[in-house]
Amino acid sequence: MTEDYGVSRITIIKALNELSREHHIKRQQGRGTVVTHPAERPATERGSIAFICHVLDHPYLFHVLMGIARTAAENHRNLQVISSYDTDDVEARHVKEAIALNVEGRIVFPHHRYQNQALYEELQRARFPLVMVDRYYPQIDTDRVVFNDETAAHQLVSRLIAKGRRRIAVISYFEVEATSVNHRLSGYRRALQEAGMPYDEDLVWLDVYQSFQRPEELLSDVSARERLRRRLTQFEPDALLTLNDDVLERVTYDLLILSRSVLPVSASDRKRSSSIHWTGEIASFSHKAPAPHSPYQSMAAVHSGELLGAEAARLLV
Repeated sequence: MTEDYGVSRITIIKALNELSREHHIKRQQGRGTVVTHPAERPATERGSIAFICHVLDHPYLFHVLMGIARTAAENHRNLQVISSYDTDDVEARHVKEAIALNVEGRIVFPHHRYQNQALYEELQRARFPLVMVDRYYPQIDTDRVVFNDETAAHQLVSRLIAKGRRRIAVISYFEVEATSVNHRLSGYRRALQEAGMPYDEDLVWLDVYQSFQRPEELLSDVSARERLRRRLTQFEPDALLTLNDDVLERVTYDLLILSRSVLPVSASDRKRSSSIHWTGEIASFSHKAPAPHSPYQSMAAVHSGELLGAEAARLLV
């Protein structure tokens, strides 16, 4: 080959080594170097990223996943999705599975109970690429992509105040430990203070909805509906700030039942109390715009889960 092509022996050796590394040739004892058949050559390997989330059947988290998937595909990355249904005690195992898969980076929607701080601190020390999405561990300086929840809450409450609302109750779901919830509560409180209005703990309702209920289970959750009825009767708010889509849907559903105007009312609901016709306004956080024909006056800070996921993926690719 040195004579045929006029190149040095060292150059040929380097070229053969490179072809061997790329699986275009292979060395066989007793036969020398032979060209591999195309079927024997592995496809070009694409890098991978992982999304770890404890529940994926929620519309918002599905949109987050779509944003991650789109950005991964645009950047020629495979996407590994690791999930279980609302089980916080396996999150650590899922993170370790992602490490075993040798992915380039991990996007984590952490469980709201925040039980894996030691694991994430260890990953930070080892410099594993990690991005938290929507909520995060406040004690750990990880990369994260979140909405400006405090500003959004401040703007929603300020608009309610500008419209003459003076008794604004805030209703959370059961994930009260999540950083997103805490930032929204901070924005609520700041808006009241700037308007010279008192922050009243009696209008902060964090225990009305104490567990997740699927749509088919809502009618039977009489205890949560009774807690809402008692608060409305006792404290008489003229506006509600619901901290996510799930709370908005449950409050709307329960208000309609309490008013006995549209939905079927169970015998247990009829026995408990007389109907309530609440006529205030609802402000919320949502991954979609409010329905045009909502039974109550409403406004929303619209947060795109797809945009959130896309931005998180861009930090890794």
